[in-house]
Amino acid sequence: MSDISARPARALAVALAVIAAGLLPGCAATSQGGQGDENGTPVWLNAIADREDAFRTAQEHCAKHGRAATEKSRDRFRIDFACVEPSSLRRIVQTKTIDAATLADIKSAPQVHAVHYQRPPLRVDPPRNPRAVVNPGMANSAVPSGGLLALLVGAAIDGASISRQRAEADQYGPHLQASEQRGARLLEDHALTDPILMVKAEVLRDLRKAGLANIREVAEPFDGWVGDARMASKIREGIVLEFGTQDWTLRTSTRTLDFVAFGKLRQMDADSPLWAAECHLPQQVLPAVAGPRAEGGGLGAALQSNLADLAKACAAGLAESLLQSGNSQ
Repeated sequence: MSDISARPARALAVALAVIAAGLLPGCAATSQGGQGDENGTPVWLNAIADREDAFRTAQEHCAKHGRAATEKSRDRFRIDFACVEPSSLRRIVQTKTIDAATLADIKSAPQVHAVHYQRPPLRVDPPRNPRAVVNPGMANSAVPSGGLLALLVGAAIDGASISRQRAEADQYGPHLQASEQRGARLLEDHALTDPILMVKAEVLRDLRKAGLANIREVAEPFDGWVGDARMASKIREGIVLEFGTQDWTLRTSTRTLDFVAFGKLRQMDADSPLWAAECHLPQQVLPAVAGPRAEGGGLGAALQSNLADLAKACAAGLAESLLQSGNSQ
C-alpha cells in the first residue's frame, strides 16, 4: 500500500527531472562548445540560452589561430560558427547614395566643411549587455500544456531567470564604467590617437585627389550634431561632411578589436543626408603578446598598429562609397 501511495510522488519527481532537463539548458547562461581547428567550424549547443556568450566563446576559439569568428548557421537550439580571416568581415554599408548631378554640385560648391564628433570611449573588456527582464509567465507560456506540473516548473524557471537578469542589470553600469576607465588609461599610457581623426584625414586626401578641392577641415571635434547651436555658430550654411566613431571595443580575452564608424554628407539646413555610409570592421585579431608585455608596451603597440590599419580601411571604403555612388549614375 505504501509502495502504491509513493508512486505518484516518484512519478512527479521523475516528470520534474525530465522537464527540467529539457528546459533548463535553454534557460541557462552557458553554452557547450564543440571542437574545431583554424579552418573548422566550432559548434555550440543550447546557444539559444545566450547567443552573446556563445559568440564570445567562438571568438576565443578562433583567436587562438589568428582568425575571427562569424556565425555560419542557426536554428532553435544550435549555432554554428566558422573561423575566417578577419579581413573577410570588413564591409561598407551604404545607407544613402547620391547621383552624379549631386556630386557635381558638391564639387562646385563654395565650400564643404569637414567635421568630426567626439568619439565614444574605448571600452576594454566591457560586460555583456543585460538581458531584458522576462515578464512572469513568459517562459511557462512556452512550456507544452501539462497542467499544474508544467505551470509549476515554468513559474520556477521564470523566477530564477528574473532574479538573475535583475542582478545582471544592477551590475552592468558600474562594470561598463570600469571598462571605459581601462580604455582611457590605455589611450593615455600609449598616446593613442582618436581613430576617427585618421579616417577623416584619409578620406579628405582621397576626395581632394578626386577633384573636391573646396573642402575646409574643422580641426576641433563637435559633441553635438549638424544643426545644433554650437555647430550653427561656426558653420552658418553650406555642405557638411561628417565623421564619427560609433564603437571601438577591445577584448583582451579574445585579442579582438571592433571598430565601427560612419560618414555623412548633408546640407546644414537639412535633416536628411545627401549621402551616408558606415564601415563595419569587427574582430581585428591582435597579435599574441606574452609575458609581462601583455599589459604594457606590447598591447599598446599592437593596438596602435591595428587602429591605423582599420582607420585606413574604413577611410578607403567611405571615400570609394561616396565617389562611386556619385559617378555610377
